[in-house]
Amino acid sequence: EMPVIVFIHGGGFRGGSHKKPEFQEMARSFASRGWVAFSIDYRVLSHHGTLPPNYPEPPVEVPDMERLDQWYAFYPACRDAKAAIRWIRSRADEYSINTDYITALGGSAGSFIAVALGVTNEDDCVNDVSEDDDATLAGTHLDQSSSIRTIIDHWGGTGIVRALELMTPGARFDATDAPISIIHGRRDRTVPFSQAEEIKAEYDRTGVPYA
Repeated sequence: EMPVIVFIHGGGFRGGSHKKPEFQEMARSFASRGWVAFSIDYRVLSHHGTLPPNYPEPPVEVPDMERLDQWYAFYPACRDAKAAIRWIRSRADEYSINTDYITALGGSAGSFIAVALGVTNEDDCVNDVSEDDDATLAGTHLDQSSSIRTIIDHWGGTGIVRALELMTPGARFDATDAPISIIHGRRDRTVPFSQAEEIKAEYDRTGVPYA
């Protein structure tokens, strides 16, 4: 059985694709070292579907409608990513997967999602919207877990986690979280470096390993 690497593309929750050439190259590299590699897609702001009735407004004022749409895109993106992890687990025998070793690697928006996969609760982003409200959000492979073993964070952030904490109160960062590798440039003009510091502070608090 082999460990799994899951690539999650960036794109500011506006676009992007699992077919990124860089991911294809990285997938071949991981596969040559005995990993099973997957690259996943998720809904973005142009077609994010129905939001739960208790989905919160942003905690601070956002400067434009696009930023507001990004906030609304957090939930369905997380929901799709969790469904993808459950699908991967459902194919464990087919792909000779060791489901104890699933790593999520993202870039920018993809790392917002990777962090959410490793930090949020198992029942977050699963059944908050009924199939009657939006059939495209039907739960899939709900007999499987969406948990991952480790996170590789490339200039990501906590936005999805904070949205879910507002939606259903309760801290998501805790001692059960997946260990994380944090890579973030201090001069990042898109995702502030303070996001990396925020993640580090949470991991310092919980005692979960990070690098």
